[in-house]
Amino acid sequence: MSRRTSYFLPPTSYVSQGGIVLIESIIAISIATVGLLALFSLLTRSLGLQRVVAERYIAAALAGEGIELVKNLVSTNFVRGAAWNDGLPTSAGEYEMDYNDVALTPRGSRPLRFDGAMYGYDAGNPTAFYRTITVTPVGSPIEEIGVRSNVSWTSRGGMLGTVDVEDHFFNWRCTPGIPGCD
Repeated sequence: MSRRTSYFLPPTSYVSQGGIVLIESIIAISIATVGLLALFSLLTRSLGLQRVVAERYIAAALAGEGIELVKNLVSTNFVRGAAWNDGLPTSAGEYEMDYNDVALTPRGSRPLRFDGAMYGYDAGNPTAFYRTITVTPVGSPIEEIGVRSNVSWTSRGGMLGTVDVEDHFFNWRCTPGIPGCD
């Protein structure tokens, strides 16, 4: 006689499942921990990069301002009826200037200061930004002036950053009667 076993009846011996549940729980907690650590690492890195991007943005604006300051000198000369390059250097050199100055001054390696609204050399707290305006006259007589504005800084982590902007100004507004328009 054959003995029939039913598939619907529980097995005669029970295997203890307590250890398997513990191992599964440890693995699940480990995976969740690794995921959270990756998320925190990503957040920390993105916050650090946000600071780098903000510093680079400020430096680019300061470098552009350096070019604009020299452009304003050239435009002011035209409005005054003076030679287009009046007051600008006749030989190559490195200079400083901020929005309060009326002329380029020899470079003094001073950091730019921030007073809560504007960057300059006179008032406010020192920043990590240094601006150098390099002026290079071209030709004899001078018909072109090359201007390079360099802003450099050191980030909190010790990373050195630099932004360069270059432009060239020409004697294109020559009007009879203005010196240098022969």
